[in-house]
Amino acid sequence: MYLEILDSYQHVIPGVSAISTSQADASCISSGISAALVAAFFLPVICRLVSARSQMHNAPSNAWFGSMKAFFDLFPVIFFFLAFFLSSHDPAHAAALASHVPVLSQVILAAQNSTPPKTPEQIAMLIATAVTMVASVIQLVYALVKWRKVDAMLIVSFVLIMVMGGATLYLDDPDIIKYKPTGLYWIFAAVLLFSQWVRGQNLMKLMMGKQMSLPEPVWNSVNYAWAGFFTVMGALNICIARLFSYSAWVNFKLFGTLGLTVVFLVVQGLFLSKHIADEPVHGDNPSDKD
Repeated sequence: MYLEILDSYQHVIPGVSAISTSQADASCISSGISAALVAAFFLPVICRLVSARSQMHNAPSNAWFGSMKAFFDLFPVIFFFLAFFLSSHDPAHAAALASHVPVLSQVILAAQNSTPPKTPEQIAMLIATAVTMVASVIQLVYALVKWRKVDAMLIVSFVLIMVMGGATLYLDDPDIIKYKPTGLYWIFAAVLLFSQWVRGQNLMKLMMGKQMSLPEPVWNSVNYAWAGFFTVMGALNICIARLFSYSAWVNFKLFGTLGLTVVFLVVQGLFLSKHIADEPVHGDNPSDKD
């Protein structure tokens, strides 16, 4: 798309036709990253509008706001995906980012001077890691300003991104960041099991108990199912990271993870629907008094 725009400008601005393909590709990469950072700035505005609408229309808009909140939680993942694929077209031209996005200059220079030289996908992984760290900071600051508190899940994710992302950039090793999802999944699984076994608290019941009434054994099954799901997802992430290319792993990180989560939720919903249907309905029926 960017190249088509440049071609159309050739008939209007003298000298644009002299721009080489390499310069056009570099401009495309730079524009993509810049667009990602601009979108990071405008996302809080979108969330603010949705929040205002939620206050006006109550329940229906609360569901709408909930979906936007879910999108907000995926904010760093989406920008990792965008940054990776917008900067993986040609690693030699990614150096143009240094002059447009100063925060990436050291990342690109280190990748170019590394021994052995980085592959195109490895450079893209380093760029995406830096962009994700910036997006995570924006996400955390906005949550603090908007809601005056930060969810524990967001804090854990932020710490992992900062620690593993920082190690990725400092050691110039794009493989490190690939194991961040595994760490996050296994922390969630450990918390669910620890609360169940040690503290005697079912976290899934605490989170979902107001929406539905289930027998205690079913709540335990739900808790164990989520712990098992997170454990399997963490192990699957390691397999994808070790056996497949960077592009395959990034695709799995966004699309594969979302797809498997949807499948899990559907299966869980079918399981829970049987037990919800079996729950007795409380309250007096006037017809029963006749």
